[in-house]
Amino acid sequence: LPPPARKCLARNPQVEKTLLETSRRLEQEQSRSMRMFQIMDRLRRAWSEFHPSTDLNKSQLGTLLILRHGTAKPCAPAQQTQHKPMTMSELAARMGQSMPAVSQRISKLEAMGYVRRQSDPRDRRTTWIHLTDAGIEQLEQTYRNMVRRMEWIMERMGQENTEMMFQGMERLAQVMELMNSENRSSAAAKERDSHPADPNGETKQTGEV
Repeated sequence: LPPPARKCLARNPQVEKTLLETSRRLEQEQSRSMRMFQIMDRLRRAWSEFHPSTDLNKSQLGTLLILRHGTAKPCAPAQQTQHKPMTMSELAARMGQSMPAVSQRISKLEAMGYVRRQSDPRDRRTTWIHLTDAGIEQLEQTYRNMVRRMEWIMERMGQENTEMMFQGMERLAQVMELMNSENRSSAAAKERDSHPADPNGETKQTGEV
């Protein structure tokens, strides 16, 4: 601190104490924040190398899961009791991806024998994507491999730590989802404020033209 500030603190020990306590608290908060960031970054890097299947990348696996269950989430309740073919547009919509990207992935999966295309006899413009028996077997094998690896991790963590992890990660997911939701709402509100609507319901552009 500059000399005048040091003299002021020397005459005000309570102020000095308050400033020191505030400084320590900020350092602790920053340390906790950085520790959380570093741990999550380690988890991200470790998870990026976690591949349930040696033959499929995560995008290919997600595609097969959607063809099998209608969802890319392995643990989610199946939206269909039996797999059924999908059109390329339906598959792309469910994955939230572009048609060219999904089409390219389907071509690779078809070459691997996990899916097959079939033209609709009533409409040649429509192509149905079928999951083959080999694709189903690959999914079942991948599921068994994933369970085995997860069990390996939990066994080494121990039952108590595993239960604490479930509770902590579930709460962390809830808090982060809430934060993201609030951020999206805030961004949408700012967008509305920057483009207010006129009485006729049309959006007005702010600023000079």
